[in-house]
Amino acid sequence: MRTQRASSTSPSRPPTPENRSVGRILDVLDLFLDGGATYTLKDVSDALGIPKSTTHGILHAMHGKGYLTVDPETKRYAVSLRLLGRLSATPTVEILRRRARRHLERLSATLGETTKLIAFEQTHSVAIDCREDTTLLAVRTSWRPAPLPSLSNAASASMKACS
Repeated sequence: MRTQRASSTSPSRPPTPENRSVGRILDVLDLFLDGGATYTLKDVSDALGIPKSTTHGILHAMHGKGYLTVDPETKRYAVSLRLLGRLSATPTVEILRRRARRHLERLSATLGETTKLIAFEQTHSVAIDCREDTTLLAVRTSWRPAPLPSLSNAASASMKACS
């Protein structure tokens, strides 16, 4: 018969230093994803009650891995598009999609073309939404689109994913 071990977060067993570190990293991630704002190192440290040196290490690592961006002038950190691309179900992407949809539909109807919303940030891109004009396919069956200008591999992949 198997006995259940106490989880590392249970009150019966204090968390190990490794678990506390992971917990702090996840707390920082949650702060950025739930808050939807930009934060300075001090903001994060104060909000989570984490020492500034620990906060700096976490933010530096997350920035180094591309999960956060930092504004060099204000020193404010924000969620990067790379992270949003990995979290396609995040509320931020869905909010952008909902807000942009009517504009994409109007633009598609006006131009008679497929419209795509792609967010770019440095070398990363995220396909947020696309709207296809169905009349374009029915009316111009022999029409061939002109080749697009060369885009980064990430942008090309995002556009193909949306098609």
